[in-house]
Amino acid sequence: GGSGQGLPYPNQNTDPCATIKAQNESTNYKIKLNEYNKASNFSEKKEKGFYETKDGWFYSLEQSQSTSSSDGLKFPISNDIKGYTHIHLNDYEDGTTDENGAPRERQPIRMFSPADVNALMELAKLQSNGNYGDLYGVMLSSSGNYTIKFTGTATDIKTGFDTQEWRNSYRDFIKNESGSLEKKFLRFLSEKMGINGISLFKNNSDGKTQKKSLSSNNNVQTTDCP
Repeated sequence: GGSGQGLPYPNQNTDPCATIKAQNESTNYKIKLNEYNKASNFSEKKEKGFYETKDGWFYSLEQSQSTSSSDGLKFPISNDIKGYTHIHLNDYEDGTTDENGAPRERQPIRMFSPADVNALMELAKLQSNGNYGDLYGVMLSSSGNYTIKFTGTATDIKTGFDTQEWRNSYRDFIKNESGSLEKKFLRFLSEKMGINGISLFKNNSDGKTQKKSLSSNNNVQTTDCP
């Protein structure tokens, strides 16, 4: 159900730092965020989240059927939707055992997935006026809270990443490559998905936001938002 309608936070400009700041300072968004940004939610066995419409209403995301590599959510795609906020879980036992009788453990990736990026791209594809500034995706986890923004142009929009093949490829990449989750996510975007129009931001507990990008030698560069 919907909740928390209020005046949408103003689109100051297309600068992602400015729009993230406006979003994070929105009273209605903060109230909704605090319902989800809790350690107890991270320790559950199902993801949860919400999406926001352009007129300031919030709706819960529906859970999709669990698979061996996903405890995900269904992202509705509509021109009326501004963005989504969701949780990535901590490791947990899934209730099954291996051949030796030991409990099997699920290990969710506490960073955006190809499907998360795909959802943002699908929203961007519907913006016939080319105004992408307010669109967002937010991921909450015990490893940190992050935002992705579409900062490209119409020619940078690419979709088709919400598949099991991409989930498997991403999981293998995360498992086998070195570095932080930030680094591996940004590398996967560039090297595997061929995407240039997605920017990653970390939302710190002190209220400050930092842009995360890759240098020419694939190290993570951190730039503080004003």
